[in-house]
Amino acid sequence: MQKVDFEILKGFFDSFGISDFSEELFNEFAARAHVGLLKKGEVLNKSGEPWMNVGMVVKGLIRVYYRKNGKEVTEGFVTEGGMFSALPNTISVESGSLLIEAEEETTYYSMSYADVEEMCSKFPLSFDYFYERGMLATIKGLMLYTEILQLESADEKYEYFCNLYPTVVLRAPSIHIASCLGMTPETLSRVRSRVRRK
Repeated sequence: MQKVDFEILKGFFDSFGISDFSEELFNEFAARAHVGLLKKGEVLNKSGEPWMNVGMVVKGLIRVYYRKNGKEVTEGFVTEGGMFSALPNTISVESGSLLIEAEEETTYYSMSYADVEEMCSKFPLSFDYFYERGMLATIKGLMLYTEILQLESADEKYEYFCNLYPTVVLRAPSIHIASCLGMTPETLSRVRSRVRRK
C-alpha cells in the first residue's frame, strides 16, 4: 500500500509559496489521508453520489464532469498539484453531483472534509492557508470554464483553453476537450487545424 510522500507533499506547499511545512504537519496529514490509485477511464464516484472528500492529484489527470440530458458535459480538468471534489454544485445536474474520472492512470491523496477542518484548526498558518489557496485555485478554474463558454468564436474558446490548460491539450481526449468548450469534436478538429496554420 502506497504512503504519503514527504517530498511530494512539501512540493505542493512550496508551489503555493508556503514554507511553514513541518514534520508534525506531515505526520498528521499522513495519518489522516488516503492514497488512492485510479486506472485510466475509472470513475471515482461510480454511484453518482457526492464524494465527500477533498482530493489532490499527485500524478495523472482528472476530468470533472456531469450528466445532462443523457450526455456527459466536461466541466474541467485537474493535473498534478491540483485539488478536486465532487460536491453537488449549483448548475442543473441530473445526478446531483459531479463525477470524477481518470484520463490517465492517476495517483491522488484524499481526506474527508471533517479531517480537513480539523487540520485547518490545528495548523492555521500552514495547512489552513494551503487548503484555502488550493480551493481558490479550483474555484478560479471553474469560473474560467464559465468564461470560456461565453466567448463568441470557437477559435477564441480553444486558444483560451490552451492558455488555461497547456498540458491538458496534449493529454486529454479530444472528445472531452470539445465537451468542455461546448463544441463538437468535428468543430474542434477544424479549429485546431486553423490554429496550427497561424
